[in-house]
Amino acid sequence: MAQTHIESNGFVANRVVAGTWTLQTIPADAVGLTRNIEVYRADRSADFVTFKHHGDANTFCPPVW
Repeated sequence: MAQTHIESNGFVANRVVAGTWTLQTIPADAVGLTRNIEVYRADRSADFVTFKHHGDANTFCPPVW
């Protein structure tokens, strides 16, 4: 497992060991920050994002804009 400054719990560690999540380091200069960003990458389980319906039959308002 890759060395990281982020403490991970058992759930994250299990995903990394299983190979379903991969730790990726994004260089600071690529995102305009002073330090690198570490993110976990994984395949999406679905191709869409849904929200609970708000509004009437003619409108749709996501809960957060």
